[in-house]
Amino acid sequence: AVYIPELKALFGSDAVGVSHGDFFFSAGNSNFDRYQASLEKMAELDVELLAKEHFGVHTGESAKGYLPRAIENAKKTRAILDESWATTKDENKCTTMVLDRLTEDCPNEFMPREVLSMVVRQMVKYIARVSP
Repeated sequence: AVYIPELKALFGSDAVGVSHGDFFFSAGNSNFDRYQASLEKMAELDVELLAKEHFGVHTGESAKGYLPRAIENAKKTRAILDESWATTKDENKCTTMVLDRLTEDCPNEFMPREVLSMVVRQMVKYIARVSP
């Protein structure tokens, strides 16, 4: 992500998650702990313009409210990851379980399931490494 203080503009890439309408996907990829820490750090910024990697730009109140929403979604996603890993202890089963739960309300035009599956698999691999 890149922040330009003079413009109060945050170019968040996937570091801020991916949203489309009411659907939100936390893209924690290879290190979910760092992802969450990064969201917390970005939430401290004065943001009036948030440019995302996918699905547009947020301005004004929408930009200001985006990071708190991303933080909450990341907490929910982490809980799903932890619970699914504790239940399965298997990367394939866990990936399928997490993907199904995270995409229950996913709009068809969001992203192909195969792409989301690759991201979820990366998140699961991280959880597998750090979980007891």
